[in-house]
Amino acid sequence: MVLKRKIYKSFLDWKANWAGKRALLVQGARRIGKSTIVEEFAKNEYETYILINFQSDLGKVEQLFKNDISDLDTFFRNLSLLYGKRLIERKSLIIFDEVQLFPLARQSIKQLVADGRYDYIETGSLITLKQNVEKILIPSEEKSINMYPLDFEEFLWARGDIITADIIRDCFLNLKPLDVYKLNRKILGVMMPIAATVFLLLAIIVLIAIPAIWWVSLILFGIALGLILLCIFIRKYIDKKIKDLEEKEHNN
Repeated sequence: MVLKRKIYKSFLDWKANWAGKRALLVQGARRIGKSTIVEEFAKNEYETYILINFQSDLGKVEQLFKNDISDLDTFFRNLSLLYGKRLIERKSLIIFDEVQLFPLARQSIKQLVADGRYDYIETGSLITLKQNVEKILIPSEEKSINMYPLDFEEFLWARGDIITADIIRDCFLNLKPLDVYKLNRKILGVMMPIAATVFLLLAIIVLIAIPAIWWVSLILFGIALGLILLCIFIRKYIDKKIKDLEEKEHNN
């Protein structure tokens, strides 16, 4: 399952207003889901797409960019053959994944966008994108967008919760007080079990991988147990407060 991300709307805006005129450069930290959401966008919004992962595919595409890029008909034909994907004019997307690993591909964006047959999205690590540009001409035909890890609302979506964030936003915009106890109880029910599970997994990993420091596992198990007990205690306290408030409202 691909997580719902807010950046998807920015991709749609780019496709409506800039596709065919500029490539989209999605930059951000590693392992935050750039490649996943870009490929999901390609599947949903284009008839066909080709994803070139320069981390795994550099060996088989390097010569295409060095030898065939001057003849785009040959370049596109060989690219289609290589990936077994048909490219359809104005209905196909080509993705340059981890483009910082092959700066020559990024430089070719100027020529590819000017050709106008297909759309292009590049993804890359924010730091290395800036480092690996000494020997290339950075194309002006790029529209850059920064991507970040899941925010709290996206995290709630991933948990299947589409209500909590809307309630918080509505109270903020309309200057209404939150039902703090009920909200905290709900958030607590999400966050504490996750935290306890993380510490339990760490304890098991340490115990299996490095038995000599078994005492570290005991500490981690203790933290996990403490979080579980703390969660139970706080939830009982919150439940009592909710009950007291409901009784008070009923009496009034």
